[in-house]
Amino acid sequence: MHISFSICLVLFLLSAGMGNLRAQGAAADEAALLMTQVTETLQQSRSGNRSITVRILGTIADQAFKQEQREAWAWAQTGLAEQLLLAEEEAEWIAMDTGRIACDVILRCEQAGITSPLARAWSVKAACLLVDNHAVQAAQAWERAGCLALDAKLVSAAVGYFLRSARVYRDQGHIARVRASVSWLEMLAAAKTTSINQATQRELQTFFDSSKSLLALTASANAAPPPQSLSLQPQYAEISVSTTEQELGRGRFTITNFTTEAVTQPLTLSAGHGQLSGWKMEDGALHLSLQPSNSPTPAKRSLRLLPGENLKIFIDYHFTGTSLDDSVGLTWGKETSTASFHFVAGASSLSQVINASRSSQADGWPVPFYHEIYYRGEELHVEDILATASTPSRIEVYNEDNGALLAIDAEGDGVYDGPDDFLSSDHDRNSDIRPDLVVGPENPVGSLEIFVFPRSPVPASTKLSLSLADYSRTPARWRVDSRDEQLPALSPR
Repeated sequence: MHISFSICLVLFLLSAGMGNLRAQGAAADEAALLMTQVTETLQQSRSGNRSITVRILGTIADQAFKQEQREAWAWAQTGLAEQLLLAEEEAEWIAMDTGRIACDVILRCEQAGITSPLARAWSVKAACLLVDNHAVQAAQAWERAGCLALDAKLVSAAVGYFLRSARVYRDQGHIARVRASVSWLEMLAAAKTTSINQATQRELQTFFDSSKSLLALTASANAAPPPQSLSLQPQYAEISVSTTEQELGRGRFTITNFTTEAVTQPLTLSAGHGQLSGWKMEDGALHLSLQPSNSPTPAKRSLRLLPGENLKIFIDYHFTGTSLDDSVGLTWGKETSTASFHFVAGASSLSQVINASRSSQADGWPVPFYHEIYYRGEELHVEDILATASTPSRIEVYNEDNGALLAIDAEGDGVYDGPDDFLSSDHDRNSDIRPDLVVGPENPVGSLEIFVFPRSPVPASTKLSLSLADYSRTPARWRVDSRDEQLPALSPR
């Protein structure tokens, strides 16, 4: 009896296992069939009726969703969004939000760990942002698409995405960002020449040739080595905020992978009086939260950067006491940076530039200085900005919140009266020939990115400094709140 029961149990388990295998095989067949349908539909769309293609892809996406075939669903939805975007000028009946579709695909793929459709989904998102007049965000989305495509070994597609990003920056007059894009594309083209198709190579060369005159504006007077393969900037940052106003201490760093392969290394944060309390990826940036602690311990987590990726890291230090000075260390692999946080009682002025930094810069790879302006008033306020360099330099000032170019000072003297100077009328609201930001109780923090390019050789022993001042009306004077330092580039590793 026992033997018969054992035999029946074995037979039952074998049949159940065969059933599972058949189910897995059927699921794989369904996934393959759906992917084939997506591919064939997209191929036929080149010569067929686009509205029919949209309907077919929508049907396939519905089937894939019901069958829980996530990858097939993502590809169908991405293809659908691409077709809708192409048909937007041809068919008034299209009312679907292609940007929403792309964002939904990106979110679901990232949650499920599906990577294959992500580059194209990000490209669709970029195109939608450009249509909606969010040019800088579109350029950043195409950069993301390029990094994802390069990680998937789709080199020609990656170069195409990076080119689209660079063109947007050029059309917007963002020369510092064009400079960085061209330097990256030149290095990528040299490293992956045999993997780039001829059409893309010709397109790339045409862009290089047409951008030479613009790039001459940001050519460094100093000969500098190429960047390190990995970079963590700035090397040092100092942040000072008011505890009376219950202000957040925030420092920003950037990690850049200058290689054509993904890199995974541990990211370590340590503080004398603070403990990591939060780690969150949001809007393409990593946010690290710190809380005071009597017995802090270093926090370490693995961080993977895509090839060519430039990741912003914000350290948000929350302190509610009276005063505190703390040093926070950030390490990624062999790269290290330090931030000094100062929490002080009282507030010396109505508004204040709360941070300064020291960084190194290689020729062709500009590193922006990041600044935040804290406003403590109760009414809307136009905050004037004065940025000057210690040696004749081209200074480009951007609103970091939306990427808008505020001003270009070709000599770095703080006066916008030269033939190569630029000051946006939209960002000189009080017509005093100075760039400005609007701050108020609802948006008390303004943020800036400032690029500096020396126009004459700076000795290796000399630090180029940037002074940032805001206008104090009581008494009426410019008050220098921040002084940054730009050092010669380090030798490559």
